[in-house]
Amino acid sequence: MATLKQTLFFYTKVLGASGLAGYGYLYYHCKQVREEATNIELINAKKDTTRPSNVYYGLNWGYRSDNTIEKSLDTGDLLYFNYNCMNCLQPSEVIQCYMQQKLGNDSEEDPQNIAFAMRTPKRLLIISGHFDGQVHITPYHEFLNKPYIRTVKVRQFVSAPLNIVEATAQFVQQLREMKQAQDKDHKDFFSSTLKQQMLKFLYYDKLAANVVPNYLHSIKVLNRSPFQQPTLTVKDLDNAHPESFHEPYELSSSVMIRTYASKNLSKSNVT
Repeated sequence: MATLKQTLFFYTKVLGASGLAGYGYLYYHCKQVREEATNIELINAKKDTTRPSNVYYGLNWGYRSDNTIEKSLDTGDLLYFNYNCMNCLQPSEVIQCYMQQKLGNDSEEDPQNIAFAMRTPKRLLIISGHFDGQVHITPYHEFLNKPYIRTVKVRQFVSAPLNIVEATAQFVQQLREMKQAQDKDHKDFFSSTLKQQMLKFLYYDKLAANVVPNYLHSIKVLNRSPFQQPTLTVKDLDNAHPESFHEPYELSSSVMIRTYASKNLSKSNVT
């Protein structure tokens, strides 16, 4: 993820080059994307409604295939994804997305971000960081149907830690508690010292920006600190034998589970 300083510099540069008219267009476009993403009629027109309980995965392989894929995923699986930048929900996120692609100098098809999965008795959750600096804990189908998600592939542990289920649940619970504490601290910012509050926020921001390396460290897969410089990138973790892994651990070959942004497909393409 780009740093705040880089983001502000690029943001200022864009505004200076294109002016308020360009930003106004971007604001209006993002507003349309948000409205379409929450329009129940549009969603129902796209989803498989053969059963009322069917969830909406976005238009991808088709409901039955997507549902089968979801059932095959499990706790600890790593999801690598990239963005359709113009489908991000906020102007600042569009700019950050393009900036990340520009600074990375990678192929458009290379993953920009990484998430991990946790299976609960009722559903599969996807945990990831995002441009807003927050950790997102999202049901799998909601993650997949986000308008800005372009492609997704998955790698699974060939040899996973024995305690991966318990350790993952503990890590996610820690994330939830930190998020709740941060939300409360935002409301009571001046109830304690400024220094204490800033330290809490900075730690949460660092964790959110590197949530998967921190997760891998918590389950004792990494052979280094997640905060060690240079920090781990998506590319560092996108292979079967990452150098940052302890010797016993390796990942499977990647399998594509999402190919196109849903709004660029019509229903007839995927049924």
